[in-house]
Amino acid sequence: MSILTLPDGDQLCYQCHGSGPPLVLISGLAGLSGFWSPLLPELSKNHRVIVHDHRGTGKSSRRLMQFSVEQMAGDVLALMDELGVKKADIVGHSTGGAIAQVMAIEDPARVGKLVLSSTWPGPDAYFSRLFEFRKALLTQSGRALYSELSLLTTRPPEWIRDNTEYAAQLAAEKSGIMPDNDIATARIEALLRFDRRDEIHQITAATLVMGAADDTITPPYFIRELADRIPDACTHVFAFGGHALPQIISREYLSKLQIYLNEPNIR
Repeated sequence: MSILTLPDGDQLCYQCHGSGPPLVLISGLAGLSGFWSPLLPELSKNHRVIVHDHRGTGKSSRRLMQFSVEQMAGDVLALMDELGVKKADIVGHSTGGAIAQVMAIEDPARVGKLVLSSTWPGPDAYFSRLFEFRKALLTQSGRALYSELSLLTTRPPEWIRDNTEYAAQLAAEKSGIMPDNDIATARIEALLRFDRRDEIHQITAATLVMGAADDTITPPYFIRELADRIPDACTHVFAFGGHALPQIISREYLSKLQIYLNEPNIR
């Protein structure tokens, strides 16, 4: 991985794959570039694909700070500047989708096509209750139980049933690579503060909103809300895939993504 040193001295670890039009993939709350691994071989055939570990996660600086979705968006823009990328197509998944919304609202000239994947425009009673519970579980019961809950809420029941050993391995790995509890908690609090409902009508980028019908973290009603608020947004709801659908149904997700990114008639 390569390293970008940010103005405050923190380091952002990133990777570039392939060549062609720039495509930035932004992962969710776990913040790891490896989330996109199943898609990179194909996407990098026709794009310069840029991925990174968020600050506070992975190999990037792990320092307790005032995290915010806006700060995370600024980090992506700083990375684009470092790489000489003036404008890129942006795919944001979950927290990455919140980051992508901020970029499209505040820096529209930097965003080509926009894909919002399994994300939300701002918290509601369900979302707030879920993440307050996750935060409490982390602080009161520790990383092992938090990681188990993450597995149960991001993967469909059928997938867990059919991949029992692999599921146990994933939960153990997540527990082992998570940042310190105070950093993880601060990142959850950033999500709970994020709300751009009153501004997303300003998004001018051609937008595709995707998600799964069986997603229990960002249920499909968030897809409808985003599409209703973003002018001329397209939508696609997968019948199966849960919250981690780029990993669970990689082939189907990749196919829909490639069709959208390669469609020349989309503004």
